[in-house]
Amino acid sequence: MNTPNFLRMFDVLVEDAPFGISVGTPNGQVVCYNRAMEGLSGYTRQEVNEAGWFQLVFPDAEERERAVEQAKRALSGAINYAEAVITCKNGDRKRICIFLTDTTIEHRKYNFGIMMPLEQAAEEGEHAYGIYRKLWAEVHSLN
Repeated sequence: MNTPNFLRMFDVLVEDAPFGISVGTPNGQVVCYNRAMEGLSGYTRQEVNEAGWFQLVFPDAEERERAVEQAKRALSGAINYAEAVITCKNGDRKRICIFLTDTTIEHRKYNFGIMMPLEQAAEEGEHAYGIYRKLWAEVHSLN
């Protein structure tokens, strides 16, 4: 399969995934944020990039600090799984799990995350993470 076709297929898979997928930079810019992420949190990619993921879903300073530390640990490769309670745009609190991996593409580090409600993760989390990590590795190998 040639590179443009593979990347188009990857885009479709990411957008249609039944769980949230996001890719961000260490400074917090979100470069990939699928429909399921928006459905999970209620926030659009634009809102996340303008206000910041951590500020939006962790309005409590202590919770935000813990979440930022987890993200730093994920970027360092120290952890690849976390659980959190986020505050959605509508004010609801939601327990989620996050599968994380870091990757470097063209000398830039990214944090690749799959997020879903905790109850969904019990059924399909590890399987979903494995599939998308393989796809992400394939995209990474094209650079």
